[in-house]
Order: sequence, then structure tokens, then C-alpha cells
Amino acid sequence: MTIEVLIFDVEGTLFDTRAAHVEAWEQALAASGFLIPPDRLESEIDKGGEQLVSAVLGQHAESHSGESLRRTESALFARIVKERGLRLFPAARELLAAVHERRILVVLATSDTQEQLQILQTAAGVDLQKTADLIVTREDTAGVHPAPDAVTAALRKLDRSPALCALVGDKIADMKAGTRAGVICLGVLTGHESAEQLLRSGARAVYADTAELLARLDEMLQLASPCAIRLGTEVLEGLMREALAEASRGLENGQAPIGCILASGSGEVLSRGYNQMMSSGDLSAHAEIVAIRNAAGKLLPGQRDYILVSTLEPCVMCTGAAMELGVDMILYGLPAPADGGTERVSPPRLPYTQMPRIIGGILSAQSRHLFERFAGMTSNPVAQAFTKQLLAGTSLDGKS
Repeated sequence: MTIEVLIFDVEGTLFDTRAAHVEAWEQALAASGFLIPPDRLESEIDKGGEQLVSAVLGQHAESHSGESLRRTESALFARIVKERGLRLFPAARELLAAVHERRILVVLATSDTQEQLQILQTAAGVDLQKTADLIVTREDTAGVHPAPDAVTAALRKLDRSPALCALVGDKIADMKAGTRAGVICLGVLTGHESAEQLLRSGARAVYADTAELLARLDEMLQLASPCAIRLGTEVLEGLMREALAEASRGLENGQAPIGCILASGSGEVLSRGYNQMMSSGDLSAHAEIVAIRNAAGKLLPGQRDYILVSTLEPCVMCTGAAMELGVDMILYGLPAPADGGTERVSPPRLPYTQMPRIIGGILSAQSRHLFERFAGMTSNPVAQAFTKQLLAGTSLDGKS
């Protein structure tokens, strides 16, 4: 188990704020002449104020009244919770303390401002500053859900690899944000979304609430990160260098420079492979599939801590194969062209089918350099077109 950071969403995960927000939005909208029933607001509340107005009233109302409605709702919400108080979900404080006891850093990540977070704490009679190692608020980010700004801001401040972190949240937006940042996501059913919706949005597992998380904490941490090796940046780059060596071998043999390794959860390289489509005529001979085939006899049924490392973002076929294999983590260097990457694969509905965490951008410049060499070598028109599209879609640092 290598989890070193647990990132907690705040509203809806630790604080029970749903009813107060529904009431505040109903009043704010009514004050501007919009009579929206509570059940309609209930279904949209998890989108946050930035998207709720357009979802409920349309883009025209958002353009003309969105900011003023959000200010009104914020003031009404503050008044409601100040007058009536606010509760934490069951065992929330105990959960944060238990995480600390295991020497795991606690991060609170919220799209609220620091002022709004203080309102929550005062209304609930708690001081989470004493519990958290880091608090990330709107002031630390540039975007809103599902952009992974809060997660990436936390990782940057703590100087941690995404592979060492997990996110706990109650919303689809939380799961999407965490997935895009490359961290494992764990859902709680204290929001509006169902377990299936959270799983389909990237959650590896779903729990009833913070009380169940506390009761199953060690099990949850093992599920979130089954690998025995500490997956810091140096280890991730070391694994990628092994894949780059395979890509170089492929290039030397006239193949597209895509290399892959399959490693165990302890970091042992089990198999290697490079792309062999051009030489074999086998359209399934992607580097990842070759590496998986080369691992025959070394893979154990039910093992779920494998690491698949490819110099190029895996396609739908290869990502699906990784899911069937029980891969815990996919690492890649260079992003694939449009329609060719991992985002085309939907997370599974069932909790016993594992969606790998996916972390990109590892030594991407080195992978790009190999493709630049390949572009000047190949005369195959299909390979030329693919390489041109690939290089046009990424910058020198490998980002789209």
C-alpha cells in the first residue's frame, strides 16, 4: 500500500450542506422571479453554482443573472446555516483522525472560498484547520469542476505523484476531476448520485458515508493502492525509461517507436514489447498487447496490482485489455491523437471490475523525440499520417 495523501471533498462529503443549499437557491431564484420547485434544484445542486443557473434557467439567464444569483444564494446559505447550524456526516472527524494515525496526509479540497469554508466550520462548530495538513480553496485554483484544478493544486503544493494519492467525494464531478488528475477516486453516497453513476464516472469503490469509510479504512486504502512499491516520480520515470528502451528497439527495427512494459506491484518488469503492426501485418500487435502476450505464464488470477507502462497513450483495445487483466495503473508518455486514447473507455458499472488509474505525461518529450526521428524514416503512408497527426496534437512537453 503506497497511499500517502487522501484528498477529501468538503461539501456533501464531510459537511451535510445539501438541504441548506436547495433552500438558499429556491429563495434566491424566487427573489428574481424564478419559481423553481425544490426537487428540480435537488437534482442539479451537485453541479455547483457555476453550472446550476444555466442548467435550471438556460444560458441566457446565466449570462444576464448568473453572478448576481450566486452572490444572493451564497448570502442566503450563510444566513441559513448560521441560524440553524450544520452537521458533519457520521464519524467524519474520526475518519480524518484515523487517516492521520496511519501517517497519511489529509487534504481538504473545495471550490468554496476561504471565507465560505470558514462559514461551514463555524456553523458546524469544528476547526478543520487543526485536522488537515493542507486546505485547497477556490483561491488556489483557476477553474471549476470537473477540471482537476483543486487536485492538481494539492499535488503541486505537496510535491507528490498522483500515484500516491486518492480522492474521496460524493459527486460525479469529484470523480471526473480526480480521474483527470490521475488519482484513485472513492465515492460516498451522501450526494444525489447513485453508486452506479459514481462508478461510471471513475470511482474505484463506493461507500455509504464517512462512517463506512472509517469502518473499512484499511480495506479501502489497500483497494486504492495495492502496489507494494512507493510510486513516486523517480519510480514512475524509471519504469517509463524501460518502455522508452523498448520503443527505441522498435525504431531500430523500422517500427513505430511505441514501447511497453508490464510490471508487478513490486516494480519487477514481467514482460516487454514494442509495436509490431508494420512488420507482422497484425493490426492487434500494439506494444501493449505484445507485452501482455509476452507475460503469458507470469500473471496470477485475481492479481490486481499490475502496472502497464507505454510510451504512447493506449488505445481502446489496449486499455480494455488492461482492465480485463486487473491492471492497477496505466502510465503513458505522449498523448494519443484524437479518438485514439484512454478517454474513449468508460469505467465499469460493477465494483469488482477495476478501472486502472491513468497517469500521462511521463517523460513525454523523450517519446516525442523518437516519433520525430520516425517521421523522417518511414515511407509508409499510414504511419506518416498517424505520426503527423500525433506530433501536430502535442507540444514539446507532450501536452495536447
